[in-house]
Amino acid sequence: MLHTIKIFFWAFLLLITKQSFTQPQINDSAKRILNQAIIELGKGWDTIRALKLKGYGTSFIIDQSERFEGPYIPAQITRIMTLLPAKQVMQVEEEQNDFVYGGNTTYLLNGAVIAIKNKDGIHASDEYESLQDRLLLSPDVLFHKALASNSLSRQKDTVLQKAVQYVIYFVYDNFPVRIFINKETSMITAAEIIKPLKGDYARVWGDSKKMVYYSFWDLLGRNVHYPLQTDTYINGYYKETFLINHWELNPDISVDSLVIPANVVLDFNNLDKSTLDRYVENMNKNAKKIAKDIWLLPGPCNTTVVKQADGIIVIESSYSSAYGEAILQEVMKLYPGTNIKAFIATSDAWFHLGGIRPFATKDISFYFPYRNEPLIRKILAAPYKTFPDSLSLKGKGRIILKGVRDVATIGEGINEVRLFPYKTETGDRMMMVYFPKQKILYCSDLFQPKRPDGKYWQPHYAWEVYHSVTEYHLDADRFYAMHMATLQDISVLEHDFQ
Repeated sequence: MLHTIKIFFWAFLLLITKQSFTQPQINDSAKRILNQAIIELGKGWDTIRALKLKGYGTSFIIDQSERFEGPYIPAQITRIMTLLPAKQVMQVEEEQNDFVYGGNTTYLLNGAVIAIKNKDGIHASDEYESLQDRLLLSPDVLFHKALASNSLSRQKDTVLQKAVQYVIYFVYDNFPVRIFINKETSMITAAEIIKPLKGDYARVWGDSKKMVYYSFWDLLGRNVHYPLQTDTYINGYYKETFLINHWELNPDISVDSLVIPANVVLDFNNLDKSTLDRYVENMNKNAKKIAKDIWLLPGPCNTTVVKQADGIIVIESSYSSAYGEAILQEVMKLYPGTNIKAFIATSDAWFHLGGIRPFATKDISFYFPYRNEPLIRKILAAPYKTFPDSLSLKGKGRIILKGVRDVATIGEGINEVRLFPYKTETGDRMMMVYFPKQKILYCSDLFQPKRPDGKYWQPHYAWEVYHSVTEYHLDADRFYAMHMATLQDISVLEHDFQ
């Protein structure tokens, strides 16, 4: 027995000793790799206080293209970026052309805070937060942030771009970051950060994985190596490619002109709450009954609540999980104690699906165009670790996913609901919801109200609605849509396209 205790004691001591020496060795190894990578960037970086970078690229509208698996609608972008890397301050003057939209915008970025600067002043914004990570993920900044971190460690080597990579791990601002450094060259290949993203409606994914690849290296000056091209992926979706073609080292910059005022910083920190509060207030104040036991809840995307004899049907839950919870609360105010039996999501855009997760905690049937099932499953399985929502905390209810291929009917009586998939070229990820007894048609996102000039922004979409109405022989009197909260006479479509 004593012999056994001695063996156990020495084994335990050996384990403790091994652990106490292993972790510092891992950290020391990570530091050596990073220090070599800094050397490869060049000694000239010690003299760089500011950068002015100009370039062009393409940003892909992955969140609301016609098909979520691509191809994606491209937006052409040009940028002039003025950076103070050590201070984590940047100004971005951007011109963007996106189909018939576009314009010039100036952004200020101070660490985690983003603002828009225009003739009216400086205003908080979460637009283009992708620019924000250019500050952190710039190699010169990234390496020094990693070296200063108490969480620095080396992970198992991996292969990227057919080359073996060192993998360096650290935690920045509570978010995990990995740096991939080519084992042969000690130059950075890519960086990865996992954190909640808000821009481009990416909040639907909870904690997103952003991957940035660095290439097309050049000398900005003597002993100043820099990757002129960056390619960005979000959760595996190709988001952006950008190429710098002009640069200036240490330009004269007024630091004060790049500082975001304290009141704007406060607005930015409250932006999520104030935006959600505004949406919820609008829904509560302006909810309206459009037929007996059919309510329209106006919002960033309109929601419809339908009461049938055996329960409630909810059509659409957009923006975010928190907004989805607000919709559920509004439904319970309209019909206390009544169960929700079905949920309908008619589109595949991230913004349109942003609030669906709370409904998955219920015992409920989920209806959607069948082609969207991989996307629906992916959203329901998304990691919400930083900001847990009800689905991540409670887990799924007994949901039944019902992909709709052809006409489907839910319930009966005065508020019978029929689902009609668009079988059109641009709308084949959407479907219409028809109330045959009420002769009311909901068109999803395929119909957009006319612009002030009296023209449709995309006439083909509106034509597809009319075409589908006639193909299905729908006897509708009135119609509305995801972004049109006023019912219009069906003659509007007949006048424009008959």
